[in-house]
Amino acid sequence: MIYKQDFSLDNYVKAASNKKLEELVVRDGLTNLYNHRYFQERTEEEVSRANRYNLVLSLVFFDLDYFKNYNDTNGHINGDQALIKVAEILRNSMRKSDVVARVRKTDIVARYGGEEFVVLLPETSKDGAKVMAERLRKVIESQEFTGEDKLPGGKLTISAGIASFPDDASTRTELIEKADQACYHAKASGRNTVCLYDK
Repeated sequence: MIYKQDFSLDNYVKAASNKKLEELVVRDGLTNLYNHRYFQERTEEEVSRANRYNLVLSLVFFDLDYFKNYNDTNGHINGDQALIKVAEILRNSMRKSDVVARVRKTDIVARYGGEEFVVLLPETSKDGAKVMAERLRKVIESQEFTGEDKLPGGKLTISAGIASFPDDASTRTELIEKADQACYHAKASGRNTVCLYDK
């Protein structure tokens, strides 16, 4: 028996609307990056996949330096614009000459919360993640942000911490915690730097 598919305009509009709703559910409203919930779900999936197929997986935890000061000095509208700009850099940062140092389509870039961002890097070693994170740190440092001259150092910068599976963690929760600890260490070490998790 042959079934006739209905390619009517109404069905097309419904399908497009459903796709748009699905996107809204997984996207952060300000930055249009993936949101915290989607990041958690995908991290769980990627840890399971890495465990099943004996793969590596790295996570980079980014935090904007002195961002509370930036908001207090320049206002939340400029703060939102800075977050949007950083998100665009993280999402669109492509490097033609170095495959290791670019954000790939398979990588998950998300807003973790506030001024915190994460990049989940399937099948990427900690060293590969460091190359990518360091490159992004330099790109953000080189950008101009409204009112950044009032911050310590005169620039809006970002600190990053990196952890990997299975070397540093065996679960999603541990991977996030270890990357966060490495990011905290980067901030405690003077900010505007990238640190690897070290047991």
